[in-house]
Amino acid sequence: MLRPELVAEVKRLIAHGRLSQRAIARETGVSRGTVGNIYHGRRPDYPIRRGDREEDLVNPLGGPRARCPDCGADVVMPCQACRARAYAERRRRRGLKPPPLKPAENDFGAQLTPAERERLEEVRRQNIPPELYEPLDPPEEEEGQDAA
Repeated sequence: MLRPELVAEVKRLIAHGRLSQRAIARETGVSRGTVGNIYHGRRPDYPIRRGDREEDLVNPLGGPRARCPDCGADVVMPCQACRARAYAERRRRRGLKPPPLKPAENDFGAQLTPAERERLEEVRRQNIPPELYEPLDPPEEEEGQDAA
């Protein structure tokens, strides 16, 4: 899809009348067929879609995209990752515990086989700090099954 500014430029050059359609195509980088369609009115004017260009993106925080001076990430300023780390550090200094982590199985409701459950526990033990680690709840027995 052509940018509206480019379509307007093609229309301006057509209206000027000094260049051929082939020269307009060469100058603007638009195909000759598209220039012809614009000239004959066979190409509709498409509305601008929000989010097509970077400047159209809505930034809920209102800041510019930049490299964070603290963590180096390419973020919308102010850096939310740094703010979250600072918040966690303030809570730690006050002696407040971080909120408990939800068991991963509850996040998406997957039914895991015993081998998958064991692997999940192993990964969680490696990635969750020991003071925050809590084993997953044992799998619930389905109704109608006897625990023999």
